[in-house]
Amino acid sequence: MPQSEYPRVGYMLALIGSLFQVLAAFMETFGFGFMIFFYSRYYLPNAYSQYEMHMMHVFPVVAISFVVLLMIVWAFALISLFSALLIRSNPEAGAVLTLVMALISFPTFWGFLIGSVLMLVGGILALTFKPSGSNPRTSQTGPSEAGQASGQP
Repeated sequence: MPQSEYPRVGYMLALIGSLFQVLAAFMETFGFGFMIFFYSRYYLPNAYSQYEMHMMHVFPVVAISFVVLLMIVWAFALISLFSALLIRSNPEAGAVLTLVMALISFPTFWGFLIGSVLMLVGGILALTFKPSGSNPRTSQTGPSEAGQASGQP
């Protein structure tokens, strides 16, 4: 397949959808960072009760859990972006990976839902793409059609 023969519309839709996934990952990163900052800056220094003092020991576990969750979110976002970029060079594999990532990208909140919808539409368009030079009749000639084409009965 020549480099100019790729599903342009499917590629662009999947790319825009994956950028929504990355944007959602940025928003989650700043949201979790704000929660950790707010909790450690304003809540922990004012902890007076027995329960609140116990929470000071749990805080590192919560912070590490947020970091692990953010690593998972960024892995999903970057794989979604890679799958959309893969459509340009290998449409079939990129389309299948884009469809899978659009369906299972719940850590990024499905890219605010619009990201997954765009990735689904782009993946389906890329999966059903046929290059302009391919003719389905010439690739599926049976033995009777081949005999008639050569002039034999």
